[in-house]
Amino acid sequence: MSDISSIISRIQELPHYFKFKCRACAAEVRVYALQIHANCPQCGLKHRCRAYVEVDEEIQDVIDAVLVWAGKGASFAAFIQRREEILAGEKKEGKGSRAE
Repeated sequence: MSDISSIISRIQELPHYFKFKCRACAAEVRVYALQIHANCPQCGLKHRCRAYVEVDEEIQDVIDAVLVWAGKGASFAAFIQRREEILAGEKKEGKGSRAE
């Protein structure tokens, strides 16, 4: 498997959400994996949470680069449209959706 194929496979296997326990009140908090900060819904404590900390920096860099590249405004809308086309194609081919 080429290096890029390996990176793609590792990214596709990453979870969309993760859980952690609040440091102050021990409440279990579920957050989207790309969130950098989250407030505990029980006590309000702000946590710094990067779900992919356990993933090597190479993967984090690729994800961040794609997010920056996606842009904003019309560019981001086109990015989302392409994402929907990809997911529709996967559904049509019976591959199932990777998105949650």
